[in-house]
Amino acid sequence: MMYHDDDDDNEGTTTKKQQQQQQEQQQQQQQQQQQQQQQQQQQQQQQQRGTTTKKQQQQQQQQQQQQQQQQQQQQQQQQQQQQQQQQQQQRIRGQQ
Repeated sequence: MMYHDDDDDNEGTTTKKQQQQQQEQQQQQQQQQQQQQQQQQQQQQQQQRGTTTKKQQQQQQQQQQQQQQQQQQQQQQQQQQQQQQQQQQQRIRGQQ
């Protein structure tokens, strides 16, 4: 009986670690979103000046592509979080 109790404690600690990882991933996502907003602001400033040369337009397109890539990475991270949450639920059910 004592041995089983130890196992339960171990499982409890692993779920806490996973929750911390999820929080870290969410923070990373927020940082990426902030970067996207900054890039968008830069684009707006360039357009307001009215001196949008071909070079500037190319830079804007590249920035937009980078934003799309970041959004895809965020979606992947969210999927990983969902998988971790499912694993946690299974472990909790196992304990009950």
